[in-house]
Amino acid sequence: MIIIITGPSGVGKTTVCSLLASQLKSSVHINYDEVYNFIGADEITEEYLALTDENIADMVKNYRRYGFKYIIIDGVYETRTQYEAAYKQLLIHDQNIVSFMLYCEISENQKRNNSRSVMDLMTAQRINELNEVFRLMGPGGFDYTLDTTNLSLETTLVNMLDLMSYNLLGEYE
Repeated sequence: MIIIITGPSGVGKTTVCSLLASQLKSSVHINYDEVYNFIGADEITEEYLALTDENIADMVKNYRRYGFKYIIIDGVYETRTQYEAAYKQLLIHDQNIVSFMLYCEISENQKRNNSRSVMDLMTAQRINELNEVFRLMGPGGFDYTLDTTNLSLETTLVNMLDLMSYNLLGEYE
């Protein structure tokens, strides 16, 4: 199973993915930003986003070959087209894909952003831009949309596991 978690920066995707990976047997967590950063580009381009999607699909293929059951991918897919292209590549390696879009109120998003490490800190303008991108994109195309505004990380994790329980029977600790 591939689990895709997307949403604006600072909503808790990476932290939740790490917690999820620690709960699921035979799982691996792929962080989109880290894979993109392998390129070493100064700016984000469509070409490099497509290359990142290809690299992640290859990683998924390799992890599946070595027996990993759950591949958790977290990233900011800023357009429906980018998300759908990535999804299509992943389907080649696993037909069982579950997707989540996480979001929170803008004030909470700004608060969470301010508690991030200096390397991960986003400008207030960028946080606003990404929230608008995901607001306009809406929930369509994602299996689940989860408002994390008033949820702890643990509650978010439990909610996600509950939503996926039909796919995970007996597979998490």
